[in-house]
Amino acid sequence: MAGGKETPRQKMIGMMYLVLTALLALNVSAEVLQAFQNITVGIEETIDVTKGKNAEIYSQLLSKANNMEGDENAEKVVERAKKAQEVCSSFYSYLEEMKKEVVTKDCDQSYDEGPESYKALGALQDPKNIDVSTTLLAEGPNSRGEELKNKINNTRSELVNLFDGLEGVDAAYKKALDDKLTLKAIDNTEAKEVPKRKWEYATFFQIPRGAAVALLTKIQNDVKNAEAEVLTQMFSQLSAGKLEIDELVPVIKATKSAVAVGEKYEAKIFLSAKIGAIDPIITVDGKQVKVENATGMFEDVPGAQGSISRKVMISIKNPKTGKMDEYPAEMNYDVFKAPAIISADKMNVVYQGLDNPISISVPGFEPDRIIATMTPGNLGDLVKEGPGKYIAKIKQRGTKGVDINVSVKLPDGSTKTMGSQNFRTLKVPSPIASLNGNQGPDISTGALSAVKIVSVQLENFVFEGIRYKVSKFDYIWKPARGTLLRASERGQEIPNQLRAAFSNAKRGDLLIISGIYATAPSLGEVPLAGSLVFTVQ
Repeated sequence: MAGGKETPRQKMIGMMYLVLTALLALNVSAEVLQAFQNITVGIEETIDVTKGKNAEIYSQLLSKANNMEGDENAEKVVERAKKAQEVCSSFYSYLEEMKKEVVTKDCDQSYDEGPESYKALGALQDPKNIDVSTTLLAEGPNSRGEELKNKINNTRSELVNLFDGLEGVDAAYKKALDDKLTLKAIDNTEAKEVPKRKWEYATFFQIPRGAAVALLTKIQNDVKNAEAEVLTQMFSQLSAGKLEIDELVPVIKATKSAVAVGEKYEAKIFLSAKIGAIDPIITVDGKQVKVENATGMFEDVPGAQGSISRKVMISIKNPKTGKMDEYPAEMNYDVFKAPAIISADKMNVVYQGLDNPISISVPGFEPDRIIATMTPGNLGDLVKEGPGKYIAKIKQRGTKGVDINVSVKLPDGSTKTMGSQNFRTLKVPSPIASLNGNQGPDISTGALSAVKIVSVQLENFVFEGIRYKVSKFDYIWKPARGTLLRASERGQEIPNQLRAAFSNAKRGDLLIISGIYATAPSLGEVPLAGSLVFTVQ
């Protein structure tokens, strides 16, 4: 019989997408954004494989139906299978147009035309944008999120209802099929926050453009998987009510094909055509597994990361020959260690004397179940400011920096370490003084007459909101001809006496500004290295 179930690779991609969509901090790293793009590419490759398998299933269905000429049930199955393809193709195209709108909205990048298009580059022009997904799919007067949700659920219902009137199909059969299809968009009526009760808001609100594209691609994958499931079930319907089965296909259906270390892995192993009360004999790596209603129940609890491959054998008695027919298969799944995601909101280091914002999240865990600490403790404190938001306060520097350590509370009350990340501890660099940006050694009479203050700034410092101001300085004015001026000044302004000298400056006059100090909130007063020396030109 034709196959059509999701492969372990397809299941792994679905799981990894769910992990990545948990990263909802406003400032995600470039590596995370690239991960979204990688997931999108991986899902698209899987879709191509599934399309090929679906075409193969449909071809086998037609071939078998042609050998059942005159069978009314077979004619009906072929008609419904064709309709399933049309329904899925129409919805797939709708999703493709929606992806195109997500990619092109509020930017100059096209979707599939030109050398700079998304299809040509394989990358988004503005992947961090969170407004597009919000306004287009989450909330607002022009949001299409509810429309998308309805189309997802209506498409699933339409596919399930294609089985009405076929042999052996009842309400229980349709419910079981509906449960198998991953093409679902369900509101969470129990969510504490009212907006999050809506599927579209909980799914698309303030997620990066790259994540929205990946999610829509994942829904396209669900469409093709739903098509595969329906075609497989339609193929089974060709033999409904008949005792003879001329082909069997082993199927391994895992709850998820990628799990965290210590998490349980579960898989169901069965033949796509179940034969009444005849249970097959199923082994995994030579060990027999429990069989219930022709379905093998397999469990594994991996202890380490890596890819796992197991040999599966399904044996069933052939009613014609009385001998055991064997159907070999291979089960593959990946074991990963769920990482803690730690990112500095404004920099890749933490600075002594500043409030350093830190965002911390762990895929699959709510913020209130996360425990974050900083070591060594004598260097500073990590203060929680809100869900997933912390402030690192560095009291003194350490040669090895500080570690942000993350663990989570598990449902059974125990805690599990999820990872740590090291941050360098640096002092805020000293500011640089100048006269209207001029640091010498020459200055024109016109530029000198325009000077009103000794200015100061931090160069190449990415931390926002730090502003220094000159608090005091000494000066010497030595004209080529005339009286030398020398004094100290509080604040940043050039005194009137010195400004008067500037207005009468001549070529060869000398200005020296030294002993410069500057202040900034929370950082105190600091001395500036060196002096400003100018010769009037």
